[in-house]
Amino acid sequence: MHQTYIIYTIRKMIAWRVFILVAALLVQCAECSATPPSQEILNQVERDWLAKHPTIRLGVGVAFPPYQWVEQDHNNYTFKGVVSDYVKILEARLKVKMEVVYGLNFNQALKLGEKKKIDLFPCLAQTPDRLEFLSFTRSYISYPSVIITREDAPFIGNMSDLDGKKVSLVKNQFIYSLIKTKYSNFNFKIIESENAAEDIKAVSFGKADACLMDLGVASYLIQKLRITNLKIAAPTELEKIELAMGVRNDWPIFQKIIQKTLDSISVEERELINQRWIKLKYEPGISPEIIIKWASTIGIFIIFVLSVLFFWNRSLQHEIVTRKKIEAERNKLITELHKSLQEVKTLQGFLPICSKCRKIRKDSGYWQQIETYIQEHTDAKFTHGLCPDCMREIYPSLADKILKKLPK
Repeated sequence: MHQTYIIYTIRKMIAWRVFILVAALLVQCAECSATPPSQEILNQVERDWLAKHPTIRLGVGVAFPPYQWVEQDHNNYTFKGVVSDYVKILEARLKVKMEVVYGLNFNQALKLGEKKKIDLFPCLAQTPDRLEFLSFTRSYISYPSVIITREDAPFIGNMSDLDGKKVSLVKNQFIYSLIKTKYSNFNFKIIESENAAEDIKAVSFGKADACLMDLGVASYLIQKLRITNLKIAAPTELEKIELAMGVRNDWPIFQKIIQKTLDSISVEERELINQRWIKLKYEPGISPEIIIKWASTIGIFIIFVLSVLFFWNRSLQHEIVTRKKIEAERNKLITELHKSLQEVKTLQGFLPICSKCRKIRKDSGYWQQIETYIQEHTDAKFTHGLCPDCMREIYPSLADKILKKLPK
């Protein structure tokens, strides 16, 4: 009995160890599939370069949610947002330490980048002045820019509708630079701000009529700040915001390494990152495109209804003409019948007639032959002959002979 218990215990321990080993292998395989080892995406020269540069200094945006921002609790800093997840993937696949340089605003970080004291900007829009000291990867984040107004603001369909209005823009950000350089023809007053949250608040509190910003940022901040009197009114005509990674331009090999690593990130991984940080809520006003779309639909419907009404009207007119024709023919027939009835002459009532000669007395007192009277008062005509009795009376010798020849 004691030996059986020992054997059972040993088997149970072995089974648990096998289970733990299999689970560990599955986890390792999952990690391998989710995070390809650097040697699979880099050549030997690139791996040697990384070995000589185990720490990479990052310059990040401190107030650009949901893409990148920094939260501070006393002296503890936390880098958050979409970009932070991409940085973690880079760190895992390249086996280097991505060290964020904290305690700086973004403009200060750019100044350090010019002096080569920051190596990588993981989320940056490409501009001519930045190209002087940075090399950029291909964009990996892309969103349109939008116009934000208050709920009770007049209709805004495009940037031309902002003519003469106050527009809040974050100084030195991509949209601000774009307006200053390529779209200076727009006639609105720019109110400079330090970050996108200030833009949102400026519009909400009536200090600005509108603000322009990335759709992802706008949607995130409106929900985060719990501001309920704003709406995303319309898209802008500005070119889409393309965010890339900027590497110090004296490290071209590192720019290639970063690009290869970004290319290794699967679509599924990118979608998971976006779902974690970005919840877009786009409720624009009625844009011209929507108006055109609805107008076209309504126009087609109206044309259809008018066509139906036109053909129905044509059919109705044809029916009316037919009915008028039938009515005219009926009226003509009625007229003819009335005329015929008027022409019909009838005799009615008592006629004073002589019992001997059968003459009829007219209303004037004149006695008239009965056939003459009837001809005058009816359409009947008379022809004269002899009845058999009168023939025998007048022509007794010939009567029988004549009567025999007549048809019976």
